[in-house]
Amino acid sequence: MDNTWKKIALLFIIIGAINWGLIGLFEFDLVATLFGGGSKKAC
Repeated sequence: MDNTWKKIALLFIIIGAINWGLIGLFEFDLVATLFGGGSKKAC
């Protein structure tokens, strides 16, 4: 069971890293686009 949690955590880390990379490079929030949410920019 411990191995399952490690795989789930690794998956979230990879998704988060890809998402932050896209935000930093292209100002594109993949997670907000996929799930239809997210905050709007103040500027």
